[in-house]
Amino acid sequence: MHLIGCAVGTLAQFLPVLAIMITFIVYAVVNGSLDPAVVSSSLAMLYVLRVPTNWLRVSLSLAADAFQSIKRIELKPNPFLKKPTAAGPPDKPVK
Repeated sequence: MHLIGCAVGTLAQFLPVLAIMITFIVYAVVNGSLDPAVVSSSLAMLYVLRVPTNWLRVSLSLAADAFQSIKRIELKPNPFLKKPTAAGPPDKPVK
């Protein structure tokens, strides 16, 4: 399972770089050449988009874990969640 997680992490790190490379290759094929002004501004914009793309994998994983945890809490009766709160000082036991 750890190997699959590492593979997904590697792929998530590599996909934005691959997208940048494909973008420049397609631009060069369509326009015939690469203008330095266009390349530098596009590279800066695509690099800014790379960081949120890397965090998207982590965010989706955490959201899935949170959803699964909520389902477990709702399905399994837990006696600790049904205890009344103490009205007195904390040193008195609740009956």
